Amino acid sequence: MKKNLIKKSVWLGFALTCFLIGLFICIDQSAKEGLAGYFMFGFCCIFPIIGFFFRLVSGGAKAGRKSGAENYTATQTGSTITVENHPFMGWIIGIVLGAIIGLLIGPIFLPIRMIIVIKDIIVLAIQLKKEKNN
Repeated sequence: MKKNLIKKSVWLGFALTCFLIGLFICIDQSAKEGLAGYFMFGFCCIFPIIGFFFRLVSGGAKAGRKSGAENYTATQTGSTITVENHPFMGWIIGIVLGAIIGLLIGPIFLPIRMIIVIKDIIVLAIQLKKEKNN
């Protein structure tokens, strides 16, 4: 239990540091670059939630591959008609869209995750205190 408390506390410190660095970059860059500052903010927020980001990107890739496999193109050359599906192109589009969505929702998801971890830390600290008193 003590290891879990320490691990969550270290993660919270790392997440807070990444969030604040991203926030300062966003504030600094938004006047100059506009939306690019927000994407940099999202990039900074990705590091503490890298597992969530990879699940989002891989989910987008799987959905894109499935959608591309169900999308057919027919081409006629002379008297030959060729029908193709496009799972690889759908996979690439899914990865790109998943990454963009991850960058956009990172600054929103990270504070929510930090609040959940703070709640967990408080619960663990109370349990640890009760065990110590007994």
